[in-house]
Amino acid sequence: MTVSYTENGVTKTATFKVTVNAVLTGIKVTQLPDKTDYYIGDELDTTGMKVTASYRGAADADVTASVAAQYDLSELGDTAVTLTYEGFTAEFTVTVHKTPDPYFAGEGTEESPFLITGKADLEAMRDLVNDPETTEVYGQAYYRQTADIDLGGESWLPIGKRMRDNVDFGYGFFNGSYDGDYHKIVGLNVVSTSKYSGLFGSAGGNAVVKNLHVEGSVTSNDKCTGGIIGEINNTVISNCSFVGNIKGTDMIAGGLVGNIWQGGTLVNCYHIGTVTNGGTIGGLAGYVCTGEESYAGDIIVENCYHVGEVGGWSRIGSAFGYVQLGTAYPYTLKVSNVYTRTGDASAVTNGDTFTGSVTALTESALQQAAESLGDAYLNDPETLNSGYPMLLWELKAIAGLSITAQPHNQTNVLGYTAKFSVTAKGDGLTYQWQMNS
Repeated sequence: MTVSYTENGVTKTATFKVTVNAVLTGIKVTQLPDKTDYYIGDELDTTGMKVTASYRGAADADVTASVAAQYDLSELGDTAVTLTYEGFTAEFTVTVHKTPDPYFAGEGTEESPFLITGKADLEAMRDLVNDPETTEVYGQAYYRQTADIDLGGESWLPIGKRMRDNVDFGYGFFNGSYDGDYHKIVGLNVVSTSKYSGLFGSAGGNAVVKNLHVEGSVTSNDKCTGGIIGEINNTVISNCSFVGNIKGTDMIAGGLVGNIWQGGTLVNCYHIGTVTNGGTIGGLAGYVCTGEESYAGDIIVENCYHVGEVGGWSRIGSAFGYVQLGTAYPYTLKVSNVYTRTGDASAVTNGDTFTGSVTALTESALQQAAESLGDAYLNDPETLNSGYPMLLWELKAIAGLSITAQPHNQTNVLGYTAKFSVTAKGDGLTYQWQMNS
Protein backbone atom coordinates (compact mmCIF):
# COMPACT_ATOMS: atom_id res chain seq x y z
CA MET A 1 0.00 0.00 0.00
CA THR A 2 1.35 3.51 -0.89
CA VAL A 3 0.44 6.74 0.91
CA SER A 4 1.51 10.29 -0.05
CA TYR A 5 1.10 13.87 1.05
CA THR A 6 2.16 17.30 -0.29
CA GLU A 7 3.58 20.12 1.78
CA ASN A 8 4.85 23.46 0.37
CA GLY A 9 4.65 22.06 -3.13
CA VAL A 10 6.68 19.02 -2.24
CA THR A 11 5.03 15.56 -2.47
CA LYS A 12 6.32 12.76 -0.36
CA THR A 13 5.30 9.07 -0.61
CA ALA A 14 5.74 5.95 1.49
CA THR A 15 5.01 2.32 0.67
CA PHE A 16 4.25 -0.54 3.12
CA LYS A 17 2.63 -3.93 3.09
CA VAL A 18 -0.84 -4.76 4.58
CA THR A 19 -2.04 -8.37 5.04
CA VAL A 20 -5.81 -8.90 4.76
CA ASN A 21 -6.96 -12.05 6.67
CA ALA A 22 -9.97 -14.04 5.44
CA VAL A 23 -13.00 -14.07 7.80
CA LEU A 24 -14.52 -17.43 8.84
CA THR A 25 -18.29 -17.35 8.32
CA GLY A 26 -19.33 -20.93 9.18
CA ILE A 27 -18.76 -24.65 8.83
CA LYS A 28 -20.86 -27.43 7.37
CA VAL A 29 -20.75 -31.20 6.97
CA THR A 30 -20.29 -31.75 3.27
CA GLN A 31 -19.92 -35.51 3.51
CA LEU A 32 -21.39 -37.75 6.21
CA PRO A 33 -19.21 -40.37 7.86
CA ASP A 34 -19.43 -43.92 6.55
CA LYS A 35 -21.03 -45.08 9.80
CA THR A 36 -24.22 -43.47 11.09
CA ASP A 37 -25.76 -46.45 12.95
CA TYR A 38 -24.48 -47.35 16.40
CA TYR A 39 -25.24 -49.49 19.42
CA ILE A 40 -25.46 -48.15 22.95
CA GLY A 41 -21.99 -47.43 24.32
CA ASP A 42 -20.19 -47.32 20.96
CA GLU A 43 -17.57 -44.67 20.19
CA LEU A 44 -18.09 -42.27 17.29
CA ASP A 45 -16.31 -43.20 14.07
CA THR A 46 -15.80 -40.23 11.74
CA THR A 47 -14.13 -42.16 8.93
CA GLY A 48 -15.33 -40.77 5.60
CA MET A 49 -16.65 -37.50 7.09
CA LYS A 50 -15.75 -34.17 5.50
CA VAL A 51 -16.27 -30.79 7.16
CA THR A 52 -15.82 -27.61 5.11
CA ALA A 53 -15.22 -24.09 6.45
CA SER A 54 -16.53 -21.07 4.53
CA TYR A 55 -14.63 -17.78 4.50
CA ARG A 56 -15.23 -14.22 3.38
CA GLY A 57 -12.26 -13.18 1.33
CA ALA A 58 -10.93 -16.70 0.76
CA ALA A 59 -11.88 -20.04 -0.73
CA ASP A 60 -13.59 -22.78 1.29
CA ALA A 61 -11.26 -25.11 3.17
CA ASP A 62 -11.35 -28.67 4.50
CA VAL A 63 -11.13 -28.50 8.31
CA THR A 64 -12.18 -32.08 9.08
CA ALA A 65 -9.03 -32.87 11.02
CA SER A 66 -9.48 -29.83 13.28
CA VAL A 67 -13.08 -30.11 14.44
CA ALA A 68 -14.09 -31.25 17.91
CA ALA A 69 -17.07 -33.61 18.25
CA GLN A 70 -19.61 -33.78 21.09
CA TYR A 71 -22.08 -36.71 21.26
CA ASP A 72 -23.97 -39.06 23.56
CA LEU A 73 -24.58 -42.61 22.36
CA SER A 74 -26.11 -43.88 25.60
CA GLU A 75 -29.81 -43.67 24.63
CA LEU A 76 -31.82 -45.33 21.89
CA GLY A 77 -33.01 -43.39 18.86
CA ASP A 78 -31.76 -40.55 16.69
CA THR A 79 -29.22 -38.25 18.29
CA ALA A 80 -27.21 -35.24 17.10
CA VAL A 81 -23.44 -35.11 16.85
CA THR A 82 -22.20 -31.52 17.27
CA LEU A 83 -18.98 -30.44 15.57
CA THR A 84 -17.14 -27.29 16.67
CA TYR A 85 -14.42 -25.28 14.91
CA GLU A 86 -13.26 -21.83 16.03
CA GLY A 87 -16.61 -20.96 17.60
CA PHE A 88 -18.80 -22.25 14.77
CA THR A 89 -20.84 -25.45 14.93
CA ALA A 90 -22.45 -27.95 12.57
CA GLU A 91 -24.50 -31.07 13.28
CA PHE A 92 -25.35 -34.41 11.76
CA THR A 93 -27.60 -37.20 13.04
CA VAL A 94 -26.78 -40.79 13.94
CA THR A 95 -29.11 -43.57 15.12
CA VAL A 96 -28.46 -45.55 18.30
CA HIS A 97 -29.81 -49.11 18.41
CA LYS A 98 -30.17 -51.62 21.20
CA THR A 99 -27.06 -53.73 21.63
CA PRO A 100 -27.54 -57.08 19.81
CA ASP A 101 -28.81 -59.81 22.08
CA PRO A 102 -26.18 -62.50 22.71
CA TYR A 103 -28.76 -65.31 22.59
CA PHE A 104 -31.46 -64.51 20.02
CA ALA A 105 -32.06 -62.63 16.83
CA GLY A 106 -34.40 -59.69 17.42
CA GLU A 107 -34.63 -57.15 20.20
CA GLY A 108 -37.28 -58.67 22.47
CA THR A 109 -39.78 -55.90 21.73
CA GLU A 110 -43.28 -56.08 20.30
CA GLU A 111 -41.99 -54.64 17.02
CA SER A 112 -38.87 -56.86 16.95
CA PRO A 113 -39.44 -59.96 19.10
CA PHE A 114 -36.74 -62.47 19.97
CA LEU A 115 -36.90 -65.26 17.38
CA ILE A 116 -37.21 -68.86 18.58
CA THR A 117 -35.91 -70.85 15.64
CA GLY A 118 -35.58 -74.31 17.20
CA LYS A 119 -35.18 -76.45 20.29
CA ALA A 120 -31.91 -74.81 21.39
CA ASP A 121 -33.52 -71.36 21.35
CA LEU A 122 -36.53 -72.57 23.34
CA GLU A 123 -34.23 -74.14 25.94
CA ALA A 124 -32.18 -70.94 26.14
CA MET A 125 -35.36 -68.90 26.60
CA ARG A 126 -36.48 -71.16 29.43
CA ASP A 127 -33.13 -70.99 31.22
CA LEU A 128 -32.97 -67.19 30.91
CA VAL A 129 -36.53 -66.72 32.18
CA ASN A 130 -35.85 -69.03 35.14
CA ASP A 131 -32.47 -67.53 36.04
CA PRO A 132 -32.63 -64.78 38.73
CA GLU A 133 -29.81 -62.90 36.99
CA THR A 134 -31.65 -62.64 33.67
CA THR A 135 -35.36 -63.08 34.41
CA GLU A 136 -36.01 -59.34 34.66
CA VAL A 137 -35.10 -58.91 30.99
CA TYR A 138 -36.05 -62.21 29.41
CA GLY A 139 -39.09 -62.92 31.57
CA GLN A 140 -40.82 -59.80 30.21
CA ALA A 141 -39.69 -59.94 26.60
CA TYR A 142 -41.60 -60.66 23.38
CA TYR A 143 -40.87 -63.90 21.49
CA ARG A 144 -41.95 -65.34 18.15
CA GLN A 145 -41.49 -68.95 17.06
CA THR A 146 -40.35 -69.32 13.45
CA ALA A 147 -40.59 -73.10 12.87
CA ASP A 148 -42.05 -76.29 14.29
CA ILE A 149 -40.02 -77.62 17.24
CA ASP A 150 -39.57 -81.25 18.33
CA LEU A 151 -38.45 -81.61 21.96
CA GLY A 152 -37.83 -85.29 21.35
CA GLY A 153 -39.53 -86.54 24.51
CA GLU A 154 -36.63 -85.35 26.66
CA SER A 155 -37.41 -84.21 30.19
CA TRP A 156 -38.64 -80.62 30.07
CA LEU A 157 -38.33 -78.04 32.84
CA PRO A 158 -41.18 -75.52 32.38
CA ILE A 159 -40.62 -71.94 31.28
CA GLY A 160 -41.33 -69.78 34.30
CA LYS A 161 -40.69 -72.52 36.83
CA ARG A 162 -40.62 -70.44 39.97
CA MET A 163 -40.89 -73.47 42.23
CA ARG A 164 -38.33 -76.29 42.01
CA ASP A 165 -37.68 -79.17 44.39
CA ASN A 166 -40.50 -77.83 46.59
CA VAL A 167 -38.77 -74.48 47.06
CA ASP A 168 -40.57 -71.32 45.89
CA PHE A 169 -37.81 -69.03 44.65
CA GLY A 170 -40.14 -66.05 44.25
CA TYR A 171 -38.83 -65.31 40.76
CA GLY A 172 -39.08 -66.89 37.33
CA PHE A 173 -42.65 -65.92 36.36
CA PHE A 174 -43.14 -65.55 32.63
CA ASN A 175 -44.58 -62.06 32.20
CA GLY A 176 -43.85 -61.63 28.50
CA SER A 177 -45.48 -62.59 25.20
CA TYR A 178 -44.92 -65.83 23.29
CA ASP A 179 -46.30 -66.00 19.75
CA GLY A 180 -46.09 -69.47 18.27
CA ASP A 181 -46.94 -67.95 14.89
CA TYR A 182 -49.14 -71.01 14.18
CA HIS A 183 -46.27 -73.48 14.61
CA LYS A 184 -46.08 -76.65 16.72
CA ILE A 185 -44.10 -77.83 19.70
CA VAL A 186 -44.18 -81.64 19.86
CA GLY A 187 -42.48 -84.18 22.08
CA LEU A 188 -43.18 -82.29 25.31
CA ASN A 189 -42.43 -84.46 28.34
CA VAL A 190 -42.82 -82.92 31.79
CA VAL A 191 -42.32 -85.08 34.86
CA SER A 192 -42.34 -82.79 37.89
CA THR A 193 -42.08 -83.14 41.63
CA SER A 194 -43.15 -79.58 42.43
CA LYS A 195 -45.89 -77.06 41.66
CA TYR A 196 -46.60 -75.24 38.43
CA SER A 197 -45.97 -77.63 35.55
CA GLY A 198 -46.63 -77.48 31.81
CA LEU A 199 -44.84 -76.11 28.79
CA PHE A 200 -44.88 -72.95 30.90
CA GLY A 201 -44.95 -73.11 34.68
CA SER A 202 -46.18 -69.78 36.06
CA ALA A 203 -47.36 -66.81 34.01
CA GLY A 204 -48.65 -63.45 35.17
CA GLY A 205 -48.27 -59.72 34.77
CA ASN A 206 -50.45 -59.61 31.64
CA ALA A 207 -48.47 -62.35 29.91
CA VAL A 208 -49.66 -63.66 26.53
CA VAL A 209 -49.25 -67.09 24.93
CA LYS A 210 -50.84 -67.37 21.51
CA ASN A 211 -50.98 -69.12 18.13
CA LEU A 212 -49.39 -72.37 19.30
CA HIS A 213 -50.13 -76.10 19.07
CA VAL A 214 -48.46 -78.39 21.63
CA GLU A 215 -48.30 -82.18 21.79
CA GLY A 216 -46.94 -84.31 24.61
CA SER A 217 -47.60 -85.24 28.23
CA VAL A 218 -47.38 -83.53 31.62
CA THR A 219 -47.14 -85.41 34.92
CA SER A 220 -46.73 -83.89 38.37
CA ASN A 221 -47.10 -85.07 41.95
CA ASP A 222 -47.83 -81.53 43.14
CA LYS A 223 -50.38 -78.79 42.44
CA CYS A 224 -51.14 -76.69 39.35
CA THR A 225 -50.51 -78.85 36.30
CA GLY A 226 -51.59 -77.95 32.75
CA GLY A 227 -50.72 -78.68 29.16
CA ILE A 228 -49.91 -75.11 28.16
CA ILE A 229 -49.34 -73.43 31.56
CA GLY A 230 -49.46 -74.66 35.15
CA GLU A 231 -50.93 -71.43 36.59
CA ILE A 232 -51.91 -68.07 35.17
CA ASN A 233 -52.69 -64.72 36.75
CA ASN A 234 -54.11 -62.05 34.41
CA THR A 235 -52.70 -63.95 31.47
CA VAL A 236 -54.17 -64.38 27.97
CA ILE A 237 -53.99 -67.74 26.21
CA SER A 238 -55.42 -67.50 22.71
CA ASN A 239 -55.39 -69.69 19.61
CA CYS A 240 -53.67 -72.54 21.45
CA SER A 241 -54.19 -76.28 21.65
CA PHE A 242 -52.76 -79.15 23.63
CA VAL A 243 -53.04 -82.75 22.51
CA GLY A 244 -51.86 -85.17 25.15
CA ASN A 245 -52.48 -86.47 28.63
CA ILE A 246 -52.28 -84.65 31.95
CA LYS A 247 -51.63 -86.60 35.13
CA GLY A 248 -51.63 -84.77 38.43
CA THR A 249 -51.40 -86.92 41.50
CA ASP A 250 -52.17 -84.01 43.83
CA MET A 251 -54.61 -81.11 43.42
CA ILE A 252 -55.49 -78.76 40.54
CA ALA A 253 -54.84 -80.02 37.02
CA GLY A 254 -56.34 -79.04 33.67
CA GLY A 255 -55.97 -79.89 30.02
CA LEU A 256 -54.87 -76.36 29.12
CA VAL A 257 -54.25 -74.67 32.48
CA GLY A 258 -54.03 -76.02 36.00
CA ASN A 259 -54.94 -72.89 37.92
CA ILE A 260 -56.57 -69.66 36.67
CA TRP A 261 -56.05 -67.23 39.52
CA GLN A 262 -57.35 -63.67 39.86
CA GLY A 263 -58.08 -63.03 36.21
CA GLY A 264 -57.21 -64.55 32.86
CA THR A 265 -58.47 -65.39 29.40
CA LEU A 266 -58.78 -68.63 27.41
CA VAL A 267 -60.05 -67.95 23.91
CA ASN A 268 -60.10 -70.14 20.79
CA CYS A 269 -58.38 -73.09 22.50
CA TYR A 270 -58.93 -76.83 22.87
CA HIS A 271 -57.55 -79.90 24.61
CA ILE A 272 -57.76 -83.46 23.35
CA GLY A 273 -56.53 -86.01 25.87
CA THR A 274 -57.10 -87.29 29.39
CA VAL A 275 -56.80 -85.48 32.72
CA THR A 276 -56.52 -88.00 35.53
CA ASN A 277 -55.41 -88.85 39.05
CA GLY A 278 -56.08 -85.90 41.29
CA GLY A 279 -58.57 -83.58 42.87
CA THR A 280 -59.94 -80.34 41.41
CA ILE A 281 -59.29 -81.35 37.82
CA GLY A 282 -60.94 -80.16 34.61
CA GLY A 283 -60.73 -80.77 30.90
CA LEU A 284 -59.89 -77.12 30.27
CA ALA A 285 -58.82 -75.82 33.70
CA GLY A 286 -58.65 -77.33 37.16
CA TYR A 287 -59.25 -74.44 39.55
CA VAL A 288 -60.83 -71.18 38.39
CA CYS A 289 -60.80 -68.43 41.02
CA THR A 290 -61.29 -64.67 40.76
CA GLY A 291 -59.71 -64.08 44.17
CA GLU A 292 -60.28 -61.29 46.67
CA GLU A 293 -57.84 -58.61 45.47
CA SER A 294 -58.67 -55.28 43.86
CA TYR A 295 -56.10 -55.85 41.10
CA ALA A 296 -57.79 -59.10 40.04
CA GLY A 297 -60.22 -59.23 37.12
CA ASP A 298 -62.82 -61.22 35.27
CA ILE A 299 -61.96 -64.64 33.89
CA ILE A 300 -63.09 -65.19 30.30
CA VAL A 301 -63.35 -68.57 28.56
CA GLU A 302 -64.63 -68.37 24.99
CA ASN A 303 -64.67 -70.63 21.92
CA CYS A 304 -63.01 -73.59 23.65
CA TYR A 305 -63.61 -77.32 23.89
CA HIS A 306 -62.25 -80.42 25.61
CA VAL A 307 -62.43 -84.08 24.58
CA GLY A 308 -61.09 -86.88 26.79
CA GLU A 309 -61.66 -88.69 30.06
CA VAL A 310 -61.41 -86.60 33.23
CA GLY A 311 -61.11 -88.76 36.31
CA GLY A 312 -59.94 -88.26 39.87
CA TRP A 313 -61.15 -88.34 43.44
CA SER A 314 -62.97 -85.02 43.93
CA ARG A 315 -64.17 -81.88 42.13
CA ILE A 316 -64.03 -83.36 38.64
CA GLY A 317 -65.40 -81.49 35.62
CA SER A 318 -65.16 -82.00 31.89
CA ALA A 319 -64.63 -78.23 31.59
CA PHE A 320 -63.62 -76.91 35.03
CA GLY A 321 -62.79 -78.80 38.19
CA TYR A 322 -63.94 -76.10 40.57
CA VAL A 323 -65.07 -72.48 40.19
CA GLN A 324 -64.73 -70.07 43.10
CA LEU A 325 -65.79 -66.44 42.72
CA GLY A 326 -64.49 -63.90 45.21
CA THR A 327 -66.91 -61.83 47.24
CA ALA A 328 -64.87 -58.68 47.92
CA TYR A 329 -65.07 -57.46 44.30
CA PRO A 330 -67.64 -58.14 41.57
CA TYR A 331 -65.34 -60.16 39.31
CA THR A 332 -66.81 -63.21 37.64
CA LEU A 333 -66.22 -66.06 35.22
CA LYS A 334 -67.70 -65.40 31.77
CA VAL A 335 -68.13 -68.47 29.57
CA SER A 336 -69.37 -68.52 25.96
CA ASN A 337 -69.34 -71.05 23.13
CA VAL A 338 -67.59 -73.74 25.20
CA TYR A 339 -68.15 -77.47 24.65
CA THR A 340 -67.20 -80.82 26.13
CA ARG A 341 -67.96 -84.42 25.25
CA THR A 342 -70.75 -86.18 27.07
CA GLY A 343 -69.56 -88.81 29.51
CA ASP A 344 -65.97 -87.62 29.89
CA ALA A 345 -66.58 -86.64 33.53
CA SER A 346 -69.23 -86.98 36.20
CA ALA A 347 -69.98 -83.25 35.87
CA VAL A 348 -69.22 -80.36 33.55
CA THR A 349 -68.12 -78.10 36.40
CA ASN A 350 -68.39 -77.69 40.16
CA GLY A 351 -68.56 -74.76 42.55
CA ASP A 352 -70.01 -71.30 42.08
CA THR A 353 -72.44 -70.28 39.36
CA PHE A 354 -70.89 -68.22 36.57
CA THR A 355 -72.07 -66.18 33.58
CA GLY A 356 -72.83 -68.36 30.56
CA SER A 357 -72.69 -72.13 30.35
CA VAL A 358 -70.80 -75.12 29.00
CA THR A 359 -72.56 -77.44 26.54
CA ALA A 360 -71.88 -81.19 26.61
CA LEU A 361 -72.40 -82.99 23.29
CA THR A 362 -72.10 -86.62 22.29
CA GLU A 363 -68.99 -87.59 20.39
CA SER A 364 -70.75 -87.81 17.03
CA ALA A 365 -72.63 -84.58 17.63
CA LEU A 366 -69.46 -82.73 18.55
CA GLN A 367 -67.62 -84.07 15.50
CA GLN A 368 -70.40 -83.02 13.16
CA ALA A 369 -71.61 -79.85 14.80
CA ALA A 370 -69.07 -77.28 13.64
CA GLU A 371 -71.66 -75.40 11.56
CA SER A 372 -73.77 -74.82 14.67
CA LEU A 373 -70.96 -74.03 17.12
CA GLY A 374 -70.35 -70.50 15.89
CA ASP A 375 -68.03 -68.55 13.66
CA ALA A 376 -64.88 -69.66 15.50
CA TYR A 377 -65.32 -73.32 14.47
CA LEU A 378 -65.29 -75.33 11.25
CA ASN A 379 -65.39 -79.01 10.38
CA ASP A 380 -62.11 -80.90 10.52
CA PRO A 381 -61.43 -81.49 6.78
CA GLU A 382 -58.70 -84.12 7.11
CA THR A 383 -59.20 -85.47 10.66
CA LEU A 384 -56.36 -83.24 11.85
CA ASN A 385 -58.13 -83.02 15.22
CA SER A 386 -59.30 -86.64 15.29
CA GLY A 387 -62.44 -85.50 13.50
CA TYR A 388 -63.33 -82.93 16.16
CA PRO A 389 -63.96 -79.32 15.12
CA MET A 390 -61.12 -77.13 14.04
CA LEU A 391 -60.80 -73.54 15.13
CA LEU A 392 -60.40 -71.00 12.38
CA TRP A 393 -56.87 -70.04 13.43
CA GLU A 394 -55.71 -73.58 12.61
CA LEU A 395 -56.12 -72.90 8.90
CA LYS A 396 -53.05 -70.70 9.13
CA ALA A 397 -51.08 -73.69 10.42
CA ILE A 398 -51.88 -75.86 7.39
CA ALA A 399 -48.88 -75.62 5.07
CA GLY A 400 -49.61 -74.58 1.52
CA LEU A 401 -53.13 -73.27 2.17
CA SER A 402 -53.97 -69.69 1.32
CA ILE A 403 -57.17 -67.92 0.35
CA THR A 404 -56.53 -65.78 -2.72
CA ALA A 405 -59.98 -64.21 -3.14
CA GLN A 406 -62.70 -63.66 -0.55
CA PRO A 407 -66.44 -63.58 -1.35
CA HIS A 408 -68.11 -60.18 -1.48
CA ASN A 409 -70.88 -59.06 0.84
CA GLN A 410 -74.31 -58.91 -0.75
CA THR A 411 -77.71 -57.56 0.15
CA ASN A 412 -80.75 -59.12 -1.51
CA VAL A 413 -84.51 -59.25 -1.16
CA LEU A 414 -85.87 -62.23 0.74
CA GLY A 415 -86.42 -65.14 -1.64
CA TYR A 416 -83.75 -64.18 -4.16
CA THR A 417 -80.78 -66.47 -4.83
CA ALA A 418 -77.37 -65.09 -3.88
CA LYS A 419 -74.20 -66.34 -5.55
CA PHE A 420 -70.82 -66.28 -3.82
CA SER A 421 -67.37 -67.38 -4.89
CA VAL A 422 -64.07 -67.91 -3.12
CA THR A 423 -60.69 -68.83 -4.54
CA ALA A 424 -57.94 -70.67 -2.66
CA LYS A 425 -54.82 -72.66 -3.41
CA GLY A 426 -53.51 -75.78 -1.70
CA ASP A 427 -53.62 -79.57 -1.91
CA GLY A 428 -56.82 -81.52 -1.32
CA LEU A 429 -58.97 -78.50 -0.57
CA THR A 430 -62.57 -78.85 0.54
CA TYR A 431 -65.04 -76.00 1.06
CA GLN A 432 -67.49 -75.46 3.86
CA TRP A 433 -70.06 -72.66 3.80
CA GLN A 434 -71.62 -71.26 6.94
CA MET A 435 -74.58 -68.91 7.16
CA ASN A 436 -75.25 -66.63 10.09
CA SER A 437 -78.92 -65.74 10.56
